[in-house]
Amino acid sequence: MSANETLKQYSLKQAESALQLAQISLGSAEKLIKLQLDTAKALLEEQARQTQLITGIKSVQQANETRQSLTESNLDNLVSLSRSVYEYATNTQSELAKFTEARITELNKDVITLLDQSAKMAPAGSEAAVTAVKQTVQATAAAVDSLSKAAKQVADFTEASVKSATTATVDAIKQAATLKV
Repeated sequence: MSANETLKQYSLKQAESALQLAQISLGSAEKLIKLQLDTAKALLEEQARQTQLITGIKSVQQANETRQSLTESNLDNLVSLSRSVYEYATNTQSELAKFTEARITELNKDVITLLDQSAKMAPAGSEAAVTAVKQTVQATAAAVDSLSKAAKQVADFTEASVKSATTATVDAIKQAATLKV
């Protein structure tokens, strides 16, 4: 393969990579904007419902019950929104990690291919240097793979911790609201 063809293929790969990255970014932004619009619509509807509920209060006990009900409803809505945003962010991060990992793998393959082609034209006796560079690239790829796996484990642990903490916080707030009544 000629140098021009190699450069052309490399340029095409980079353009495809840029397009994929743009699609991931735009898809994530689109989901977040839709969530914001849906949340705004739901908030308007909820405010109208709550206003009607408040205007119908006739006693102190009913006011306390309504306050507790509205507090729980608003808290549930806030937690739901937070979970949705967290889920979108986590999914986007996962997509970007997969994208990056694929690009690194592809880059390593391209470097090995380039080294193989260069070795064919290299002077006699340079095989050891080419082999050393190949081994370095392979070792780097293995290290990146190990780091990616470790990062995924940390992300999974963090996600489980956030879910657990959110549930515990919501339960504590609801329990505290119940005790005040």
